[in-house]
Amino acid sequence: MTPSLPDETSHRAPDGRRYDIDAVRLWALFLLILYHAYASFTPFATEVAMVRPYTQGPAKFFDGITGSLAIALNVWRIPILFLIAGMAAAFSLENRTLREFVRERFSRIGIPLVFGSLTVFPLAAWLFLQHEGKPPAYYLHPGHLWFLVPILAYAVLLALGLWFREKFPKSAPGDRSQDRSPWRLVLFLMLGLILTVVIARPLNYAAWVRSPHTLVFGFLCFITGYFIAKRGTAFRDWNGKKAWLFLILALVLFVPRWAYEVFRFERGFDLYPRGLYLIMTPVETCAWIFAALGFMGRFVRRPGKWLAYGTAAIFPVYILHYPVQNAVAILIGDLWPSKAGLFVLMVVLEIGLCLLLYEAIRRISLLRPLFGLRLRKLPAAGSSQLSRLSP
Repeated sequence: MTPSLPDETSHRAPDGRRYDIDAVRLWALFLLILYHAYASFTPFATEVAMVRPYTQGPAKFFDGITGSLAIALNVWRIPILFLIAGMAAAFSLENRTLREFVRERFSRIGIPLVFGSLTVFPLAAWLFLQHEGKPPAYYLHPGHLWFLVPILAYAVLLALGLWFREKFPKSAPGDRSQDRSPWRLVLFLMLGLILTVVIARPLNYAAWVRSPHTLVFGFLCFITGYFIAKRGTAFRDWNGKKAWLFLILALVLFVPRWAYEVFRFERGFDLYPRGLYLIMTPVETCAWIFAALGFMGRFVRRPGKWLAYGTAAIFPVYILHYPVQNAVAILIGDLWPSKAGLFVLMVVLEIGLCLLLYEAIRRISLLRPLFGLRLRKLPAAGSSQLSRLSP
């Protein structure tokens, strides 16, 4: 049986636990937090209710390095979350009925989504309005938790599809996930993403929140993750052998895309035909995703205290980080003349405060479900209890 995502149980996990998936999820959400910190130093920060802590003008070296890293990250930071969510759904279904699966998804994702939409993001927006000197207002919005909405929808669609297969086994296609070649799954995702963008032709490929193609992207990644998980460790082992291949492919495709986006933004023209850009970028997206999965699958095979703690903490920390980031940005302002130094200071304070809040939340039973944690008492902080929650 394919091992499930680590749960908040014991550090002595049974053999075969998928620690590589924990590591991918942990780093994906952590990089998203770092991306939001970077975004608060950009001109478009005010468009997404982020307080800008630095107003002294551009810093060419810092802007160039962080901007290039953001360009590299943008095309896969959200798709990989959808893929991991599909894997988590497959793991969850191993020991649950369809009814239990849907109930568990709504409990572990839906409750934090509703709570965050009612309180967390509105608090971040209120802090932003206060800082900007604008009239206070209440914004009921999921904000940085928006991707949980399609994840819930995909989980329901998956449950309906599996129910239909159980109810009408003769008319429903059989489950041939174990027969799928690893390359078939990779090509399925690549070709699906290419077809989506060629048809939709989004003005901004990585504008995930506002683009209709995101919903199709998300579903393709989710269902691919589901079938990857159904193959168990066979896909992990195959992907680990191909990790360098996918990383080289990602880097080779990143260079012309970086040049294309820089020229388009700074000089207002396309360096090469946009149709070629729309074909290459989905391939690059997949290459980054499978490189990340491959390297984690190769090097993260055993449990560790830091991985255990990080996996348990990362989702509550992610929920909390938006208003905490705004509060920290207000606090430090232009305290440091160096933009890079101020960025590091803000990230350290933001992560530190979020972890302090997490330590308090995980000890209060009534608050735990609001942040995707199980409603039960946790042991001491040194233990490695992990969450089963998908991102």
